[in-house]
Amino acid sequence: MMRKTVYFLLCIIGLLFLFLRLRWIGHLLSWDEAMALCTVRAFKAGGYDHFSNWFWRHPPLFSIIMLLLKPFDAGFAERTELFVIFAAFVSAIFLFLLNKKVYGNETALWSVFFLAVMPGTVFYDTWIKSDCFVSLFGLISILCFTNKKFFYSGLFLGLAFL
Repeated sequence: MMRKTVYFLLCIIGLLFLFLRLRWIGHLLSWDEAMALCTVRAFKAGGYDHFSNWFWRHPPLFSIIMLLLKPFDAGFAERTELFVIFAAFVSAIFLFLLNKKVYGNETALWSVFFLAVMPGTVFYDTWIKSDCFVSLFGLISILCFTNKKFFYSGLFLGLAFL
């Protein structure tokens, strides 16, 4: 019974997490967000302007994945925002798993609840930046480390830096 209750509460928190973020899809873009979108579009177009050269200035994993989101079709910014929210949601799941392993169910549920409702995370989880991968792969790395899977821990730590 306790297990079902924990997963029920986790689902409720997950829905709250998504509700608070999905309503901001299509927000007014900041400079960094617009720069990231223009950079991917210019690179995909094969341009030789300032935006195309900017593609490789940051670790490329996020930009390469953005290439898969159809940068020339309408709604590219919204698709990218959805992808960032998805990455943040998966990060919350790994945060729950890590805290459950180390501290137990109650702390794990509280941690993802507070992550879901904090205004700062709601803002940053819709922001088009590569930061979502740092937290996602960093949490996976720590979880692998606690499970004594050191090779995978190092692999995901390396991905966190990309």
